[in-house]
Amino acid sequence: MAAMAPRLLRDRSAGPDGVFYGTTAYGDAYNGGNVYALSKKGGKWASSTIWAFGGTTGDATLPECDLVMDKSGNIFGTTFYGGTYNLGTVFELSNVSGVWTESVLHSFRGNGDGWFSLCRAFSWRDRDVLRDHTIRR
Repeated sequence: MAAMAPRLLRDRSAGPDGVFYGTTAYGDAYNGGNVYALSKKGGKWASSTIWAFGGTTGDATLPECDLVMDKSGNIFGTTFYGGTYNLGTVFELSNVSGVWTESVLHSFRGNGDGWFSLCRAFSWRDRDVLRDHTIRR
């Protein structure tokens, strides 16, 4: 994959690989929502789940966000629930040899840390710094 600038994947925009990525807030294997990929193959659209949330204790759940893809193809987003304190998370999905894995980068704790992320303004600022908006700070 060629180097590219970080890209906000929102609404109906495709990633640099031509695949559309999005989230569902509920459902999938663990009923915690998912990140899906939508691509056109042989003239037909096919969707696949690249990550199902809620499979382990402390996992992120209920993604209600636009996604950001970095120059390496890693996908970042936030969730409304889940994490250590069940107050939402910032997550990263990485694809290594066709296998997606999740890392919870931050679990919101409430009070001055914020909680219940709604990330409509999820964006990149400066160099590789993620910025997010939570209901409370």
